[in-house]
Amino acid sequence: MYQPVPAQVPDERPAEATKGAAAIGVTCLGLLVSTFSAVLTFTYDPDGGTDAAVDDGARGFLIGYTGWGGLSVLLLMLGAVLILRRIGGGRILIWVVGGISIMTMLSCGGGGLLVTVMGAQEDWDNYPPQWMFLLAVVGSFLGLIALVTGMVFLGRRAVGQWLKPPMQQYGYTTPQYPPQSPYGY
Repeated sequence: MYQPVPAQVPDERPAEATKGAAAIGVTCLGLLVSTFSAVLTFTYDPDGGTDAAVDDGARGFLIGYTGWGGLSVLLLMLGAVLILRRIGGGRILIWVVGGISIMTMLSCGGGGLLVTVMGAQEDWDNYPPQWMFLLAVVGSFLGLIALVTGMVFLGRRAVGQWLKPPMQQYGYTTPQYPPQSPYGY
C-alpha cells in the first residue's frame, strides 16, 4: 500500500564543492608556509644559521603556534576530503576549524607577523633576512583569503543540498470512495 519513492538529490558534485575544497587546500599551503616562516623567525641566529636558543616566552608561543598550525592543516585537509567524499561532517569540521584558524591568523598577526615586526624593531642588524618576513606575510594573507573563500563556497545552498542524505518519501494512495450526492443520501 505504501511504496517508497526515491527523493530527488543531485548526483553530480556541484562546482562550489570542488572550488571550496581547492580553496581549503590553498589555505593549508598558506598555513604551512606561515608556520614554517614563524619557526625560522624564532630560531634565527644572526651569527651563522638557525641554531639560536629560543627564550622561554617565545618557546611556548612557538610550540603552541606550530602545534595549532599542524593540527589545523590536518583537520582542514580531512574536512576537504570528507566534502569531496560527500560526507556532511566535513563541512562542519571546516567551519569550526576554519573559524578558529581565522581568529588565530588575525590575533597572532598572521603567522608570526606581529612577532616578526616586534623583532625587527628591537635589533634590525641581527634580524632574520627579509624573505622570512615576506614569506610570513604572503603565506598568512593567502591562507586567510583562501580560507574565507573556501568557507563561502562550502556555505552555498547547492553544496548543502548535495551533502544532504536522500530522504525516503512515501507515496500515499488515497482511498477511493463512491461518489456521494450533495444531499447526503
